[in-house]
Amino acid sequence: MSQINRENGYKTKQRELVLEYLKKENRCVSAEEIINALGASKATVYRNLDHFVNEGIVLRFSGDVGKSAVYRYNKNHIGHFHLKCISCGKTMCADCNFIKQVEKHFMDHHGFELSKSQTVFYGTCSDCR
Repeated sequence: MSQINRENGYKTKQRELVLEYLKKENRCVSAEEIINALGASKATVYRNLDHFVNEGIVLRFSGDVGKSAVYRYNKNHIGHFHLKCISCGKTMCADCNFIKQVEKHFMDHHGFELSKSQTVFYGTCSDCR
């Protein structure tokens, strides 16, 4: 019988390969990149990504208009917001006191809790400026 754990659920070779790829890349990647890198079927990759997102193991960021979503492994990547360059698509972590003040402001003044796993600030990175 298969072993079960938080990261893999039912262990399958494809599930392990998808997760290992995400861990190794340590950046946001599209499902298409995973499909091409692993030679896995589209259905297999999307099924496993959905599983990982539902379990909180992988973060899913909506793609720009006309572009696919991207995914990032979530281990030690929890509790902060992200910055995404609209020119090159690079995604960076934003974990600073100012962002924490913004988060606190929304809660204190608007009674609104921001979702760290889904909040992305868009702009232009220093390399593209």
